[in-house]
Amino acid sequence: MVTLIHGTDTEKSRQELMRLKSDVTESELRIITGKHDDMSDILTAFESHSLFETQTTIIIEEFFTLHAKKLSLSKEFLKVLQTHTDGNIIVWESKEVSKTILAKIQEFGTVKTFSFPKTLFLCLDAVKPKNAAIVLKLVGETLMLEPAELFWYLLGMRIRQLIIAQGTEKPESIQTWQWTRLTNQSRSFTMKQLLILHESYYQEEYRMKSGSVPWDMKQCIERLCIMLNSL
Repeated sequence: MVTLIHGTDTEKSRQELMRLKSDVTESELRIITGKHDDMSDILTAFESHSLFETQTTIIIEEFFTLHAKKLSLSKEFLKVLQTHTDGNIIVWESKEVSKTILAKIQEFGTVKTFSFPKTLFLCLDAVKPKNAAIVLKLVGETLMLEPAELFWYLLGMRIRQLIIAQGTEKPESIQTWQWTRLTNQSRSFTMKQLLILHESYYQEEYRMKSGSVPWDMKQCIERLCIMLNSL
């Protein structure tokens, strides 16, 4: 059986991987990192027998993520997986795999997807000057499903990404469609507005960590969102 674990919520997908690892008690466990791009090494791990004549569970981590630009290698790996469905194989990816890969694995394996709620990214995409009302509504919906700490972290990351999107070329770590969305969103701001928002974010974070404010993280998020109307 081939099982793919992937999605935008890396923490939850990793927890599922650890759970499956802990269930491996009566078979030999082999772990292959995605850095391996020699298919013969992977085939050896798949086909060599256990020294103790027990079943073998194989875990491959981050193969599609680390070789996202090597389409021929991904196709070759998919063929290897498809011809070894009689074994216990777990493929873990820290990100969402492409729709093409997903559809292919669904033909012969099981897929477990762990993703953030759509409102989370809708909320981050809505961060624009004079848009506080919509952002606050989406924040309320998001925080019913995800912890405030996670949203606060992602909000800080988004602000930094918007600053980068105004001043540099696309980093290799960001996919083209993501970069297009970031650059379009960044055009809603001037650089001065983004720097003011960035400074306010870290002032709020410092106050929270130092215990100098009476409000919690949810209220800090709301305060920063309300600030959008003053930009």
